[in-house]
Amino acid sequence: MQERILVIESDQSLREMLSAVLNKEGYLTKTAMNLKEGESELEGRQFDFDLVMVGLFDPKVEKGGIDADSFLDWLNRSRPSCDLLVVTEPPSPENLEKLENHGFRNVASPSDVGKLLKVVRIILSRLMVTN
Repeated sequence: MQERILVIESDQSLREMLSAVLNKEGYLTKTAMNLKEGESELEGRQFDFDLVMVGLFDPKVEKGGIDADSFLDWLNRSRPSCDLLVVTEPPSPENLEKLENHGFRNVASPSDVGKLLKVVRIILSRLMVTN
């Protein structure tokens, strides 16, 4: 079965690029432009996504009607088997602490596609072992 990844990113060109790269690697992707839309995608599915990839600390993403903390808490409660990968420029110390408190990972830059794919593979292979 193909792994399913939800890409939440406010920048349309970056969202489309991430989705295309992941599709080329054989992953099934769905996209959302903000946290509210991402939550709707997660709630509206009969299946779970294996991974949610989000540009979380982009202020435009947070304007989707849900703040980052609320989304992280909601994801932990409602989709405990779903992992989260944050794609962002180097985070501020406060944002890094927020991620660590929720037990999530960070990729330093979405422009480093090789590193991004490596982290995706590691996360999904670890999930395959635990499921």
